[in-house]
Amino acid sequence: MVARSRAAAAALAMVAAGVPAPVAHAATFYCDADAHAYLGVGSNGYVYTGVSNGSGMVITAICSLSSADGDVTPQACSAWYAMLLTQRTAGGKVLPHFDTTHAGNTALTGCADLKPWEHHTPYFIPAQ
Repeated sequence: MVARSRAAAAALAMVAAGVPAPVAHAATFYCDADAHAYLGVGSNGYVYTGVSNGSGMVITAICSLSSADGDVTPQACSAWYAMLLTQRTAGGKVLPHFDTTHAGNTALTGCADLKPWEHHTPYFIPAQ
């Protein structure tokens, strides 16, 4: 029950931050992400988390807290970071959805293409 309350709080934080509902994309995939595996913020303002590539967790930069990152505003990134922190505390995971037509994601066809320390911006991250 507590985990659901925390997930609901994270969802409300996204709404309060003005995160719009996701738009359906033609070429998309999603991967499990686990903030327990890794969660950090670099001096460049990027949020890094562990994302599964099918053979393990790779550390991936997902958005920037300091500047717009494609269609992701710093406010949306801040809400995602808050959700990751909440899921880390609650023991939950998230499912970042990647659009392969988004700049920086064009070389991806699925989770197996994710490599450590790369930067791939999702368009939507629901809590699991």
